[in-house]
Amino acid sequence: MNSDDESAIETKVRKVSEMSSDVKTSRKVNKKDRKYKDSYIKFGFTFDVEKGEPKCVICLERLASESMKPSKLKRHLVTQHPQFQHKEEDFFKRYENSIEVQKNTMRNFSSVPIKALAASLEASYLIAKTKKPPLLMNLRIDITNFAQLLVYVRYIYKDKIEEDFLFCQPLEGRMTGNDIFVLINNFLEINEIPWSMCVSICTDGAAALTGSKKGFKAKVLEVSSNIMFNHCMIHREALASKKLQPDVNKVLLNAISVINFIKSNDNDVDINMIKEIITTHLISLQTNFNARFEDFPEESLGWIGNPFHFNINEIKLGNLKISEELIDLSSDENLRIRFQENACDTFWISIKSEYPELSKQAISILLPFASTYLCETAFSTLTIIKNKYRSRLNVEADLRIAVSNIKPNIESIMSTMQAQVSH
Repeated sequence: MNSDDESAIETKVRKVSEMSSDVKTSRKVNKKDRKYKDSYIKFGFTFDVEKGEPKCVICLERLASESMKPSKLKRHLVTQHPQFQHKEEDFFKRYENSIEVQKNTMRNFSSVPIKALAASLEASYLIAKTKKPPLLMNLRIDITNFAQLLVYVRYIYKDKIEEDFLFCQPLEGRMTGNDIFVLINNFLEINEIPWSMCVSICTDGAAALTGSKKGFKAKVLEVSSNIMFNHCMIHREALASKKLQPDVNKVLLNAISVINFIKSNDNDVDINMIKEIITTHLISLQTNFNARFEDFPEESLGWIGNPFHFNINEIKLGNLKISEELIDLSSDENLRIRFQENACDTFWISIKSEYPELSKQAISILLPFASTYLCETAFSTLTIIKNKYRSRLNVEADLRIAVSNIKPNIESIMSTMQAQVSH
């Protein structure tokens, strides 16, 4: 083959190559320019923005973007859904709207555990910021005979004492102090909260919780000896009243009847006998209350309720620095006005930088739980949520949403998740 023939062949090859390239380029341009039009809904197709593809509103099948032509969309409708090929646009628009409704439903449904998780994370964060939060816990048997351990927490947040739901988990096993400790310890470890950050624990006084040798209390004190245990005030009072003399207890339960009886039979009543009964009752009541509340400090705590009206001689603060701070504070008229305008806990938290020792002492008294009323209320809610029709429900997420005061900010969590629409 001579050079002229070779040159001619090269020229032809180049032309063919250029023509082929032009065709490919043209196709690419057409592919890029192909866009969804609202009129395509008449063929039963909407546009999936996330996938960038046309989607059938009947069977939810997606077609390739190259199929975004009226002829190909219509072919799908005629071959796959021939019974709908003569329907009006409004028919397909109703299907399109139903897809959006289904997406929103799935998104709302999936948000419940997400909100619960977010609330749990936020509560854990606030606990960590508090550094010394007290805990409140109680055990109850639910409708499925599972013991549910419910725990609340108190913490300082934005110069106020807040209290909120921490967790509720079923307790498997024999409900021993060790079982309770393991469950709570696992929760704290997962959320990176050391026991040393806890200042006190309030319980209803059950043996498994307060046993000093094998109970939950003993296990806790092994890992953090400074934690203070409180017995619920309501339970203490109930236990103290149980040991009253039967006759006196009956009188207390029927006080109105007794008063009416005395009024109507004042000539027949032996006043000395009544005095003796009342005296016996008061002595017995004082004895039982002293036994139930023996762990309470003997010194007066009135200065916490009103640091501007107290008798310094009746206060035993045990620290000269705290006494000096209290005397100094009581003479500050500006702080007196602040105390009148704010709640007691808010006031003591607000002065922690100016009177650190005094504020710390007051907060250590105000912060711990005094009773288990929050747990009792939450268990009432639990019995509503977990009933005989929903006996297999894992109740923690639903209970958290029902009783927690924290409104979770979950927009960032939701933005990373995609609701799965059923087909």
